[in-house]
Amino acid sequence: MIGIGFTSIYAWRIASEAARMQAGLAATQLALSREHRLAALGALATAAACRALGLAQGPIHAEVRVSDGRASMIEVAARTIGGLCARTLIFSTGRTLEQLVIGQALGWELGSMRRRSGASGVFMLRVPHAGILEGVGGRREAAAVPGITDVQITIADGRPVEPVPEGNRYLG
Repeated sequence: MIGIGFTSIYAWRIASEAARMQAGLAATQLALSREHRLAALGALATAAACRALGLAQGPIHAEVRVSDGRASMIEVAARTIGGLCARTLIFSTGRTLEQLVIGQALGWELGSMRRRSGASGVFMLRVPHAGILEGVGGRREAAAVPGITDVQITIADGRPVEPVPEGNRYLG
């Protein structure tokens, strides 16, 4: 009798947990589906802008704001990424992105264009509201995080700041 009761309680708990896991999986799939749709919308907007500008070969830099099911083109230009972002792209040959782009345009034999292994990236600090930058704290703590190789603030204290799209810079 005790064995039947224990088995019943155990089966109920497993069924309950399975239902919660199923609901979590459904929510995750819905979120991923939405993200894929938004990414596709951004890619379509970028492709349309490139076609309109006649950009068919070579690097492009594009920024798209996707909001409320709409894609708004912020920028598309026939250029590579610049600034701190470009520094994250080092290839197996040791060449930079700019060297590869120029080499391709000149017809050089470039060899492998595989990126060096390992993750890299730049976290752009947004400007929350217009004003004068008084300072950015937490640099030492951010630099101490494992995997962080550099922390740079690219707007000097005391300078005016403005959020995008009106402003044209990030804090760092």
